[in-house]
Parts: sequence; structure tokens; C-alpha cells
Amino acid sequence: MSKHTLDESKKLGRHKGVITPWQHHAKVATVRAISNPQQQKRQQLVGQARVARRLHQLEANFKKALKDLNLANKDQILSSKRMKKVFRDYYRMSFQLGKIAGGNISSNPLPPLSNEDHRWLESFLRKEFEFWKKFVVSGVGAKSEAQRIEMYTRTLRGVYYSAKVLEVPPHTLFYWRTSPAEHCSHCLFLASQSPFTKANLPTVPRIGETKCLSNCKCQLQIKQVSLMEYVKVSRRSKPREELLRLMKALGKA
Repeated sequence: MSKHTLDESKKLGRHKGVITPWQHHAKVATVRAISNPQQQKRQQLVGQARVARRLHQLEANFKKALKDLNLANKDQILSSKRMKKVFRDYYRMSFQLGKIAGGNISSNPLPPLSNEDHRWLESFLRKEFEFWKKFVVSGVGAKSEAQRIEMYTRTLRGVYYSAKVLEVPPHTLFYWRTSPAEHCSHCLFLASQSPFTKANLPTVPRIGETKCLSNCKCQLQIKQVSLMEYVKVSRRSKPREELLRLMKALGKA
């Protein structure tokens, strides 16, 4: 493997909550219990704006924290508890913001994580640590260092999406939306197969499972629909395993 090229394809563990389409959290019910639709809509808009600001600030802080690590000292970085703490803290907070965005949007404090949440995060972090160590050992130039930090910062958005998917209420569909930017074959395929349900959604943008990795410019549109429409989409949708097989046939990330 060239020191300037890292194999960064990811095969992430599956969070058990993703394959439970009828899971319903009490905090979601709290928001939906608001009787005034206009009041609920206002709360949703205010809450979404608040979460967006917090996520943007989190990304800025994470980028600064990575820059503050002494990357010139390889031995120190590879054994650094501080490095692991930076990744663990920021990925956890991004996951918690995703839980707010998908559940109780009016919540201010970061919600607690379940045992399954912790398991998924730790599995994801182990892979991130591996990639980070390869990057440090490869000794690439300063420009690549800046690009690498930017890449890890963008990955926060993928962690956020992963948690948001878990928390949305029943009868929810997911649309993979492309932008005017150039897209990889994985993203074009996912857009063509939309919409998805919780049960068959193969991945989320920027989590590193598409060819474009964290450079993904796509968005995940989330739409709550009627039970009838949900069942209709579920019946005609390909199983997740088949979608992953078809993505694999398009080539590795």
C-alpha cells in the first residue's frame, strides 16, 4: 500500500435499532402529542435550527481539537489517550445530536445513550482509530494533513445521520437526495432505489460506506407517511442485503 494512499472503505456494524421499524420512543410521542399543528410545526422549525447550529459548532470545535494534536510526534499520537478521547467525545456528541433531531427536537440537554448506542459507537470508533493511525504512520504532507482533518470532521455528519435514523417515528421513509455536485456510482444507485425504510436503508451519507466516503454531498430526506404508504413502499422495496450486494458489485469504496 502506498504511503500516500489509504484504503478507507468501511464495513460498519449494524445498530439493532435500525432494523426495528416499529420502535417508538416516549420522547417522540411527547412531541407528537402537541394538539396544535401550527405550534408543533413552529417547535420543529426552531428545534431543527437549534440542532443545526449545535452540529455546526461541534464540527468547528472538532476540527480545532484535531489541529491541536501534535501530529509531528508520531509515537505520541499513536499512544495518545488524548487523541482517543477527542474522537470518542465528539463522535458521541454528534450521535446525541442526531438522537435529538430524530426524536424530541425541543430537547436541550444531550440525551443518554443506550447500551446498543454505546456498542455501535465503540465499533465505529475502533475503525476510525485504525484509519487515523495509518494516516499518522504514512507521513503525508501538510496539505494532506489538512484534508484528512477535514475528512474526519465531515464524518461527524454521518454519525449524526446514523443516530437520527434510529430515533424517527414509525411510518418513516428515507430518500437519498443528490445535489448538483458530481456523484459516485454508489450514491447514484441509492438515489435510484429511494425511498427506503428503516429495515432496508443500506447506509447514510458521509459515514464512509459509499465510494465518495465522507466527501459525500448527498442529503438524507426523512418523511413520515401514512401506514398505507409505508406498507406499500415496504412491499416493493429490495431487502437491505440485496441492496448491499448490488452496491458491492459497483466496486469498493
